[in-house]
Amino acid sequence: MLKRCEIPVCLGVLFTALVGVAACGGDDTGSHTTDAGDADVVAVDTAGPGDTATDTWTPGELGDPCSENVDCASGWCVPSANGLECTAGCESGCPNGWECGQVANQGTDQVFVCVDPTVTLCQPCEVDEDCTAFALGATHRCLDSGPAGRFCGKSCTVGDTQCPSGYTCEPDDGAVEPGAPGQCVPSEGLATCACNALASELELVTVCHVTNAFGTCDGLRWCGSAGLTPCDARVPAVETCNGVDDDCDGELDEGVAGGAACDIVNAHGTCPGVGFCVAGQLDCVGLAAEAEVCDGRDQNCDGVTDEGFPDTDDDGVADCVDEDDDGDGTVDSEDCAPKNAAVSKTAEEVCDGVDNDCDGLTDEEGATLCAPYYRDVDGDGRGDEDVAPRCLCAPDAITSFTVGNAEDCDDLDEDVHPGAPERCNGGDDDCDGQTDEGVQAPCGGCANICIVDNGPGTALPFTPTGANALHVALDTTGALTLAAGQTTGWYRQVVAGWPQGGTHWTVVFVDATLPGAGAATLSVRHRWGASLAALSSAPWTVAAGPYPPANFPLIIDVTAPLIEIELTLNASGGNIPVVRQLSVLGQQVP
Repeated sequence: MLKRCEIPVCLGVLFTALVGVAACGGDDTGSHTTDAGDADVVAVDTAGPGDTATDTWTPGELGDPCSENVDCASGWCVPSANGLECTAGCESGCPNGWECGQVANQGTDQVFVCVDPTVTLCQPCEVDEDCTAFALGATHRCLDSGPAGRFCGKSCTVGDTQCPSGYTCEPDDGAVEPGAPGQCVPSEGLATCACNALASELELVTVCHVTNAFGTCDGLRWCGSAGLTPCDARVPAVETCNGVDDDCDGELDEGVAGGAACDIVNAHGTCPGVGFCVAGQLDCVGLAAEAEVCDGRDQNCDGVTDEGFPDTDDDGVADCVDEDDDGDGTVDSEDCAPKNAAVSKTAEEVCDGVDNDCDGLTDEEGATLCAPYYRDVDGDGRGDEDVAPRCLCAPDAITSFTVGNAEDCDDLDEDVHPGAPERCNGGDDDCDGQTDEGVQAPCGGCANICIVDNGPGTALPFTPTGANALHVALDTTGALTLAAGQTTGWYRQVVAGWPQGGTHWTVVFVDATLPGAGAATLSVRHRWGASLAALSSAPWTVAAGPYPPANFPLIIDVTAPLIEIELTLNASGGNIPVVRQLSVLGQQVP
């Protein structure tokens, strides 16, 4: 049986019968003596020189750990799955997990004691004999689990329940009929075998292997203090020149080099050579690299010829051996600019700051890569849409052809161009085809003071809805009145001021018919804000009225972009108010 260290002397034993175990040490009790008054108590002499004192100790019972026979009350220390343990005679039967077996000591008669039948089960092994080292005569086998190694089974009979919990009786040689011989193996496979205490104590070993596309390498696994170790086999690899059998086929460095290409490296570069593997070392033979010389040859073996030397046209041929340095199709002896491929009598003028066609002019109008430039007289960055562009290599400040767009609708006014702010001046300042859009007074035109009229015949007719009115309706003329059957109701009108700057609201006018000498009345209140959202949450002023009193129209003092007027209509005795127009006087402020 493979093991990493020497088996303790007390395990030099011999099993017979079912699981026969021969204990080591025989009847030798050393310094231990049996007390005639107590067969279970053994005296051991612990006295030093001249000291007659003694101590007493109690021998181990079945299952107690031991190291030699005298440690046990039965006089037998036997191997078990837990290591060395004391046993007992089996006259009265054995406890669960133990079986009665015959043991023999050198020079003594054979006796029957309780033994562990699973002592070698799942232990690492190499051959069948490793599994019967403590069970001579048994048919335990060393079973192969593949790369994981080989492990001991335990003989059994197919169909019987002889295997420990977690184990299955697998038939030998494929025979599956009941009564056929078999081996107890873990239900989840041999690869799940773990080291028991005895295997760890003996550091038992099994052979394992690692296989991949390059080959198979053998190694070992053993039972250590932390259990079964991983396989220590080398991982097969492609063979290299290193004096090692990389692919584990029994040969060293086979097929490596032997005329294969290799590199010869020095300070000048790397040149190809032919390799030979000798004693694990690669020797490369060939011409070494040299400093590059401008002669059309690759001295430093970098695949480039004459690198580091001028090559004007980058054609891979250095000027020193090139008849046309600039590669423009004209040999140097006939070229007016032999180092510049963009310059020749047959070249086209290109916008590059060079006189490409050798005519004495540089980047003249119409040259290749020119771009259209438009005239910008007023300097606002927008070209005149009514003047054709010129194709130039760069802006021409002298003639004002300086911009790349034709967006200006008035090239004589720098304040008129796309993106310019619209002014209320009767002109199209932002060149969008519209005049004074977004800047006119709320009543139209460019006035800075106006009256905003609301009602029939105006730009803002009354439009009562569920959101801005209650119990009011429009008569046939579009005037505002109470809905049928209602005696009171209200209507709200939002009025916007100037889109630019602020608006100062000063007077509210109401053109209304209030019949009945005060029986039909009208009340007015207002609120203001910078936005519709702010307006909807703003507080209302105290209502003015009811009208008609002598102080109508209503004088107010509000500066805000928006103002909302609320009219409350009240009827009495059949007298119903009618509102024909609501007007607000405002003035633009900076």
